[in-house]
Amino acid sequence: MDKDYTTTSSSKAKTNQRLFLISRESFSGHEKEIPGSQAMAFTATFVIAFLVMIELTLRQFFVSVQDFHPLLQNETNRNILARHIGVDAFSCFAVAVLGY
Repeated sequence: MDKDYTTTSSSKAKTNQRLFLISRESFSGHEKEIPGSQAMAFTATFVIAFLVMIELTLRQFFVSVQDFHPLLQNETNRNILARHIGVDAFSCFAVAVLGY
């Protein structure tokens, strides 16, 4: 006789044990399964740090090529470009890929 050792009660939802929540499979499972708060916090921290890293890398790239175009000579323009190309475009691409 096999015993089921899960200790989920009907009032509490079973928490997901994955640390990164970056795929649809992270959220799939049994009925009422929710990701744990530790996994959500870790995933959010990782994603935000990755986006900051992309933006800072593109800022340095635009500083190195600022003499190629008059728009890049202004620091505000370079920062806006780094944000839009690096963070916004990458985020839209990631949502499109994960939503597909």
